[in-house]
Amino acid sequence: MKKINIEIATKNIKIILFFAYLLVYYIFGADTEKVKYSEIILLLFMGLEFLNILKTKKIKYYIPIIIVFAFAFYCFLSNFWAINSELAIDKSKTLFILAVFLLITYNFFSNIENAENILLKIIMYAGIIFSIYIIMYYGISEYFGKLIRGERIGAEINNVNAIGLQTSISIIIAIFYGLYENNKGYFLLSIIPLIVSLGTGSRKVIILIVVGLVLLFILKREEKIDMVSITKKVLIFIIVSLTFVYIAKVPMFSTVFERFQMSINSITGQGKVDNSTQTRATFIKAGIDQFFKTPILGIGIGNSGYITEQATGWFTYLHNNYVELLATTGIIGFCLYYSVYFYIIFNCVKMLKKKNKYTNIVLIIFLINIILEYAMVSYYSKSTYIYILLGLIIVEKARKDYSNEQNN
Repeated sequence: MKKINIEIATKNIKIILFFAYLLVYYIFGADTEKVKYSEIILLLFMGLEFLNILKTKKIKYYIPIIIVFAFAFYCFLSNFWAINSELAIDKSKTLFILAVFLLITYNFFSNIENAENILLKIIMYAGIIFSIYIIMYYGISEYFGKLIRGERIGAEINNVNAIGLQTSISIIIAIFYGLYENNKGYFLLSIIPLIVSLGTGSRKVIILIVVGLVLLFILKREEKIDMVSITKKVLIFIIVSLTFVYIAKVPMFSTVFERFQMSINSITGQGKVDNSTQTRATFIKAGIDQFFKTPILGIGIGNSGYITEQATGWFTYLHNNYVELLATTGIIGFCLYYSVYFYIIFNCVKMLKKKNKYTNIVLIIFLINIILEYAMVSYYSKSTYIYILLGLIIVEKARKDYSNEQNN
């Protein structure tokens, strides 16, 4: 009994450490000094789990995790043909650390009950508490004053796009729980990160929230479908649409909707286009041109700055995950990286008929990422590997449950 209590206590400590790590990472992600606090917490978590692996002499691995290691190794090899080998080695070190992170965290969460629910709520509550932190950082009156004035909020804390993405994922998860558990409390919780998400003025936020909510309602299947339920859904859709249109006209949210309109203008070729959108388009075109010059191997991971410098004079990344990987790692690196996405999405789609709510939310998160990666580089983001971890845990459990059903 004492041994069982110790095991339960150790498990709970590791869950708390992982939650603390994610929350501190959200808060200090852009501060190179303070972000070390999150790394210390992560080291404690990984150290405890590594000791457990040594004790049990068992380590679990999964084909997608092997692919993640293969991608990191391939990126390391790219230093042999990279323009700047030091940049390639530095980026491959980061990718190898992320692969180890994925392996260790997978070994922990794959061995605990209800891991999918725990992981989802860790991500959700970390985003909600982070949102409260942002509001309190400015003070309630000052924060809402900035909102009313239409200012982009959060730049003093972290990249506003990163804040928007982190808090928006929390919104989607909270509404997911509200729908599937029929608990209105989760809908109320989603309001806090919603206020912060829209306050960032990020165009990605609109896409994430709208696409996420639409997919949630599409994938939410009811056992009983009748005219009453259909009528209710139509009315809810109309009310939400009208509310969204009204919000778009409110001054406090004008920044994000104006910037989104400019993005649409860049696609249609009509109307005003902001400098940010024009610059990103230039980056993407330059990256595609480079891919056609070096389609197989690319110019070396972490070397995209040489492409942007030649195109605009700025040494930076390409602001598009697909183009970034194609230009720097070629078709080989691109296929290695996105084969993990394909594996998770393919298995989630296979489970649609089983009405597995957890594969539904993972499918939504990854479809959103696929859309958003057109305007961001995320292959070396810690958040991306947490979503991959979530996907692998849920897919593995869903496959086991399905296999057990077939055998019975």
